[in-house]
Amino acid sequence: MLDSSLAGEIMKRAQMLLKTKGQDALEHSKNVLEDMLKAGEEEDRVYWHRIVRQVELLIEETVPAKSRNFSQKYLLLNSPAP
Repeated sequence: MLDSSLAGEIMKRAQMLLKTKGQDALEHSKNVLEDMLKAGEEEDRVYWHRIVRQVELLIEETVPAKSRNFSQKYLLLNSPAP
């Protein structure tokens, strides 16, 4: 389980990405995660995987119910394995 300060940091980072990158926030966070994987930075990889998931969750909260089914399928198909 995450300690509350790390969970808060992940939430703040995800919210900042959505605010600054808008609809590109998910793609951007996935690109950063991919860079961490390529660099072999295990600790950063876990951190960015959590950020990617938090961005996905925040997007799901804002997507209207009719669009949500498509969005969830898209996110599941395109999300990296942990």
